[in-house]
Amino acid sequence: EYRLEPVLKLEYDLRVMAKMDPFAAVNYIRKGVDYEGFLREYAKLRGTGLKDWMDILADIQERARAFQTIPEWLLHMEGFDEKLQKAGAKKEGPTAKGVAVLTMHASKGLEFPYVLLPGLNEGRIPHNKSLLPMELEEERRMLYVAMTRAKERLLLFYEKGDGGPGAPVPSRFLKEFLKNS
Repeated sequence: EYRLEPVLKLEYDLRVMAKMDPFAAVNYIRKGVDYEGFLREYAKLRGTGLKDWMDILADIQERARAFQTIPEWLLHMEGFDEKLQKAGAKKEGPTAKGVAVLTMHASKGLEFPYVLLPGLNEGRIPHNKSLLPMELEEERRMLYVAMTRAKERLLLFYEKGDGGPGAPVPSRFLKEFLKNS
Protein backbone atom coordinates (compact mmCIF):
# COMPACT_ATOMS: atom_id res chain seq x y z
CA GLU A 1 0.00 0.00 0.00
CA TYR A 2 1.42 3.36 -1.04
CA ARG A 3 0.62 6.53 0.84
CA LEU A 4 0.94 9.92 -0.80
CA GLU A 5 0.96 12.04 2.38
CA PRO A 6 4.57 11.30 3.44
CA VAL A 7 5.83 12.12 -0.05
CA LEU A 8 3.92 15.41 -0.10
CA LYS A 9 5.23 16.27 3.38
CA LEU A 10 8.81 15.54 2.26
CA GLU A 11 8.36 17.72 -0.82
CA TYR A 12 7.00 20.54 1.35
CA ASP A 13 9.86 20.23 3.86
CA LEU A 14 12.47 20.30 1.08
CA ARG A 15 10.93 23.42 -0.45
CA VAL A 16 10.86 25.17 2.92
CA MET A 17 14.49 24.26 3.69
CA ALA A 18 15.71 25.31 0.23
CA LYS A 19 14.95 28.93 1.20
CA MET A 20 16.88 28.73 4.48
CA ASP A 21 20.50 29.19 5.43
CA PRO A 22 22.21 25.98 6.66
CA PHE A 23 21.84 26.78 10.38
CA ALA A 24 18.08 27.35 10.00
CA ALA A 25 17.73 24.25 7.79
CA VAL A 26 19.39 22.02 10.39
CA ASN A 27 17.16 23.56 13.06
CA TYR A 28 14.12 22.84 10.87
CA ILE A 29 15.22 19.22 10.52
CA ARG A 30 15.72 19.00 14.28
CA LYS A 31 12.40 20.58 15.27
CA GLY A 32 10.08 20.84 12.23
CA VAL A 33 10.76 17.36 10.89
CA ASP A 34 11.27 16.12 14.47
CA TYR A 35 14.61 14.45 13.90
CA GLU A 36 15.20 14.83 17.63
CA GLY A 37 12.12 12.66 18.23
CA PHE A 38 13.54 10.07 15.84
CA LEU A 39 16.85 10.14 17.74
CA ARG A 40 15.03 9.65 21.06
CA GLU A 41 13.28 6.55 19.67
CA TYR A 42 16.47 5.30 18.00
CA ALA A 43 18.51 5.66 21.20
CA LYS A 44 15.76 3.92 23.17
CA LEU A 45 15.48 1.05 20.66
CA ARG A 46 19.25 0.59 20.43
CA GLY A 47 19.91 1.12 24.12
CA THR A 48 22.39 3.92 23.42
CA GLY A 49 22.83 7.27 25.12
CA LEU A 50 20.69 10.07 23.72
CA LYS A 51 23.07 12.80 24.92
CA ASP A 52 25.83 11.75 22.49
CA TRP A 53 23.43 11.88 19.54
CA MET A 54 22.08 15.27 20.59
CA ASP A 55 25.61 16.61 21.06
CA ILE A 56 26.54 15.52 17.54
CA LEU A 57 23.40 17.12 16.14
CA ALA A 58 24.10 20.38 18.02
CA ASP A 59 27.69 20.36 16.72
CA ILE A 60 26.50 19.89 13.13
CA GLN A 61 24.08 22.77 13.52
CA GLU A 62 26.71 25.03 15.07
CA ARG A 63 29.18 24.28 12.26
CA ALA A 64 26.46 25.14 9.73
CA ARG A 65 26.20 28.65 11.20
CA ALA A 66 29.36 29.75 9.34
CA PHE A 67 27.82 29.21 5.89
CA GLN A 68 25.34 31.35 3.97
CA THR A 69 24.00 28.79 1.50
CA ILE A 70 23.24 25.09 1.66
CA PRO A 71 25.39 24.27 -1.44
CA GLU A 72 28.34 26.08 0.19
CA TRP A 73 27.85 24.12 3.41
CA LEU A 74 27.44 20.78 1.61
CA LEU A 75 30.64 21.42 -0.35
CA HIS A 76 32.44 22.06 2.93
CA MET A 77 30.97 18.89 4.46
CA GLU A 78 32.12 16.79 1.49
CA GLY A 79 35.65 18.14 1.93
CA PHE A 80 35.46 17.52 5.68
CA ASP A 81 34.32 13.92 5.09
CA GLU A 82 37.20 13.32 2.67
CA LYS A 83 39.70 14.68 5.21
CA LEU A 84 38.31 12.35 7.88
CA GLN A 85 38.53 9.34 5.57
CA LYS A 86 42.12 10.17 4.57
CA ALA A 87 43.13 10.69 8.19
CA GLY A 88 41.54 7.36 9.11
CA ALA A 89 43.25 5.56 6.23
CA LYS A 90 46.65 6.98 7.21
CA LYS A 91 46.16 6.12 10.85
CA GLU A 92 44.58 2.70 10.49
CA GLY A 93 45.33 1.66 6.94
CA PRO A 94 47.09 -1.47 5.78
CA THR A 95 50.50 0.24 5.72
CA ALA A 96 50.41 0.69 9.51
CA LYS A 97 52.34 -1.93 11.44
CA GLY A 98 50.43 -3.96 13.98
CA VAL A 99 46.83 -4.97 14.41
CA ALA A 100 43.95 -2.61 13.73
CA VAL A 101 40.82 -3.27 15.78
CA LEU A 102 37.90 -1.58 14.05
CA THR A 103 34.15 -1.58 14.00
CA MET A 104 32.56 -2.75 10.78
CA HIS A 105 31.54 0.85 10.07
CA ALA A 106 35.09 2.15 10.56
CA SER A 107 36.50 -0.45 8.15
CA LYS A 108 34.56 0.98 5.21
CA GLY A 109 36.90 2.04 2.41
CA LEU A 110 39.98 0.34 3.88
CA GLU A 111 41.72 -2.89 2.90
CA PHE A 112 43.83 -5.29 4.93
CA PRO A 113 45.77 -8.43 4.05
CA TYR A 114 43.98 -10.38 6.79
CA VAL A 115 40.57 -9.78 8.32
CA LEU A 116 39.28 -11.67 11.35
CA LEU A 117 35.59 -11.35 12.17
CA PRO A 118 34.69 -12.86 15.56
CA GLY A 119 31.28 -13.19 17.14
CA LEU A 120 29.24 -14.27 14.13
CA ASN A 121 26.41 -15.52 16.31
CA GLU A 122 22.72 -14.71 16.38
CA GLY A 123 22.16 -11.90 18.83
CA ARG A 124 25.46 -10.29 17.94
CA ILE A 125 25.42 -10.25 14.14
CA PRO A 126 22.63 -9.53 13.54
CA HIS A 127 22.19 -7.81 16.87
CA ASN A 128 19.23 -9.02 18.90
CA LYS A 129 17.76 -5.50 18.80
CA SER A 130 17.62 -5.54 14.98
CA LEU A 131 14.04 -6.58 14.49
CA LEU A 132 12.83 -4.71 11.43
CA PRO A 133 13.67 -5.99 7.92
CA MET A 134 15.44 -2.69 7.18
CA GLU A 135 17.65 -3.09 10.28
CA LEU A 136 18.49 -6.69 9.39
CA GLU A 137 19.42 -5.64 5.86
CA GLU A 138 21.72 -2.92 7.23
CA GLU A 139 23.43 -5.46 9.51
CA ARG A 140 23.84 -7.83 6.54
CA ARG A 141 25.31 -4.98 4.46
CA MET A 142 27.76 -4.00 7.18
CA LEU A 143 28.96 -7.60 7.54
CA TYR A 144 29.50 -7.68 3.78
CA VAL A 145 31.50 -4.44 4.02
CA ALA A 146 33.68 -5.94 6.75
CA MET A 147 34.18 -9.19 4.84
CA THR A 148 35.23 -7.42 1.66
CA ARG A 149 38.06 -5.58 3.48
CA ALA A 150 40.21 -8.72 3.25
CA LYS A 151 42.72 -8.75 0.40
CA GLU A 152 44.32 -12.16 1.09
CA ARG A 153 42.50 -14.05 3.82
CA LEU A 154 39.17 -13.75 5.61
CA LEU A 155 38.63 -15.64 8.87
CA LEU A 156 35.09 -15.93 10.24
CA PHE A 157 34.48 -17.05 13.83
CA TYR A 158 31.42 -17.96 15.84
CA GLU A 159 30.94 -19.37 19.31
CA LYS A 160 29.92 -23.00 19.21
CA GLY A 161 27.34 -24.17 21.70
CA ASP A 162 26.32 -27.54 23.00
CA GLY A 163 22.89 -27.33 21.37
CA GLY A 164 21.09 -26.93 24.67
CA PRO A 165 18.63 -24.14 25.52
CA GLY A 166 20.25 -20.72 25.33
CA ALA A 167 23.32 -22.08 23.57
CA PRO A 168 24.95 -19.78 21.00
CA VAL A 169 23.78 -20.24 17.42
CA PRO A 170 25.79 -19.31 14.31
CA SER A 171 24.59 -16.16 12.57
CA ARG A 172 22.00 -16.57 9.85
CA PHE A 173 24.30 -14.36 7.72
CA LEU A 174 27.14 -16.86 8.11
CA LYS A 175 24.76 -19.62 7.06
CA GLU A 176 23.69 -17.55 4.01
CA PHE A 177 27.32 -16.92 3.07
CA LEU A 178 28.27 -20.59 3.33
CA LYS A 179 25.20 -21.65 1.35
CA ASN A 180 26.05 -19.22 -1.49
CA SER A 181 29.79 -19.95 -1.67
